[in-house]
Amino acid sequence: MSQVALALSIQSTDTDLLDAIGEFLSAEPQTVILDNCEHVTEAAAVLVNRIFELAPTTTIVATSRRRLNVVGESVLRIEPLPADWPTGAAVGPAAELFLARAELAAPGVELDPSEVDHICKALDGLPLALELAASRLGAFELGEIISRLDQRLDFASQVPGEQRHRSLRAALGWSYEVLATDEQRLFTVMATFPGGVSLACTEWLSDQLGLPDALGPLTRLVDLSLVTRTSVATGSWYDQLESMRTFALERLAESEDAELGSSLAVDWALRIAAEMSSELAGPKEIEWNSTIRDEFANIREARRLLRAAGDDHRLVELLVMLTEWGRARDVSELWDWADGLVVAADRLPPTQRARALTVAAEGPLRRGHLAQARGLAEQAQAVAEDDGWVEVHATSVLATAVAFGGDPAAGIGLWRRRVEIDGYIPDRSNIAVALAMTGQLDEALRTVDRALAEATDADWGTAIAHGQYATGEVLARQDNAGAITWLSTAVETAASVGASFVEGIAGVTLARLKAEAGDAPGAAAQHRDLIAFWLRANAWTPLWLTLLSSAALLEPTDPDLAAAIAAGAAADPDAPRIDAVDSGGTDGLADGTVNLVDRPELARRTIAALALLE
Repeated sequence: MSQVALALSIQSTDTDLLDAIGEFLSAEPQTVILDNCEHVTEAAAVLVNRIFELAPTTTIVATSRRRLNVVGESVLRIEPLPADWPTGAAVGPAAELFLARAELAAPGVELDPSEVDHICKALDGLPLALELAASRLGAFELGEIISRLDQRLDFASQVPGEQRHRSLRAALGWSYEVLATDEQRLFTVMATFPGGVSLACTEWLSDQLGLPDALGPLTRLVDLSLVTRTSVATGSWYDQLESMRTFALERLAESEDAELGSSLAVDWALRIAAEMSSELAGPKEIEWNSTIRDEFANIREARRLLRAAGDDHRLVELLVMLTEWGRARDVSELWDWADGLVVAADRLPPTQRARALTVAAEGPLRRGHLAQARGLAEQAQAVAEDDGWVEVHATSVLATAVAFGGDPAAGIGLWRRRVEIDGYIPDRSNIAVALAMTGQLDEALRTVDRALAEATDADWGTAIAHGQYATGEVLARQDNAGAITWLSTAVETAASVGASFVEGIAGVTLARLKAEAGDAPGAAAQHRDLIAFWLRANAWTPLWLTLLSSAALLEPTDPDLAAAIAAGAAADPDAPRIDAVDSGGTDGLADGTVNLVDRPELARRTIAALALLE
């Protein structure tokens, strides 16, 4: 109060200081700025209320990390500066501030735009952090500052001022110290979730921490801008800027919750994966697909923690629960994780070993290494001890491997075994495709009709899309136009539920049929979209299938690129020469030839060439 009076040159006794301030401001409309109120919010609220009573024409601008909670308060949340450079703009807002402060610290300094962009993003666009980093340019190169970003909280200011403005750590510490204990605990434990948390997760964390309330502390953290809130498909999502997270993790490491934080991160990932796996095959598929994608950074962190702890048992269970979701979406990262389970399998008891081998078989199956996939699935079945999950999933892997390895009749038998055990709808659709491969078109159509009926009854979008794709595959042998209609529908259905792998395999056949029907622009567009998808998914075998199909389209207009695709496929073991690869039939390739294939670059060149045909 006395500081406000001093700024206004008011002299009065303490007993009537408030009234004196109000009377002074009532003389004419004025604007009063109250800076940094978060540590004196109660006193500031009393002052503001009294001013409004005595001088209602006064406008008050209060800066604070906490609301004053006074009548008529309107909150304007100041977000970090955008770190991305808008298209067509010389520099973005964060870079503009950094460059201006850099010029003051080191006049005439020349900076690499990519390095400026990197540091702006790494510092979350926080003005104080950018100013403090830029102030060091008189003593260091920008690259040297970037290499020390792990010390971002300790960038010291060259500019004299309040201690809390002299480093990012001090500024964050200022806000952290005004938190209640419950709020501090929630803030620090949330930092173990690098992807952010949902409202449900926040409530669960509060319960695990023994906090009496979740909503109060969470509201306070958002009000103080220590946590950000955004909206996602499933509701509110709460996250921390990287600088905030770094600070919170430091405080967590010093607290009694240090070990609990990591444990809760793993427990939540297992909990959310278990809930998803029990409800994915039904009407909640879209919701769960969105949830798992939102949570995936946290699941990735849980996997890291489990590996660091050597907890292979729970790591296997995590991957088991994610397998169905990952299969329909070809989440190649999951199969990369599973590769490591082959080594760990020997350390596990029989049931866990069998599950590890089954999950590990998915990777080579997707990459087109069918003999390896068969071997892992057969090992899994050999050591399984009446584990129903292993029985059905290993059987599906074996069926796919043998059917697409040249024996569709054997695949039919294996898929039927799986369907008889648990009625797995997508494998009934696979039976229909294999029946068509053996020329049994009428039986194939009856089988896929049943699969579609079952999928519709279950309201399972992926199974519906798979059935539509299988119908298109069957009809492709007798009705090109009808097949195109069904495959187009399958692509749309799969896209609507996030079943990107089904969308992709339907698109491969659709692209081929469009080309055969003389629709070169449509085929080119379909091929282009497919190549981009397989590239994102790191699914090299279907990528090569699509590239080779594209080569036929490009031969008349770009024969050099078509030849490059053929040469690349010949040099890459992940290209669809499945029998030769699985039997080690790459001996004719010169040493190191495979390493010369730049698949992403070849894919990008093909996408650009196809765009010219649309």
